[in-house]
Amino acid sequence: MTQKGATHVLMRVLAASFMDDASARAARDGLSSALGMSLDHVRIAGLAQPSDLSGPAAILAGRFEDDVVATVRTVVERHGGTLVADIEEARTHS
Repeated sequence: MTQKGATHVLMRVLAASFMDDASARAARDGLSSALGMSLDHVRIAGLAQPSDLSGPAAILAGRFEDDVVATVRTVVERHGGTLVADIEEARTHS
């Protein structure tokens, strides 16, 4: 329940895969510029994989307001990433 006059902001948890860490970092920087804010709530992690397999090497994940999801998708794709998860934040809580 929100206070009278307060608006409820729908948050989404998004994750994108990238072929390398540099592309994930570039996307994070691009998101910061496009959204005009610090992205302290966005993290990048490397993915473990056998050396003989090619595939994504990094994941970028974070919380975003619902109204910026299209911008996030555009920036991710511009930097060679693929959005692999888009979940309402409320569904991440048990």
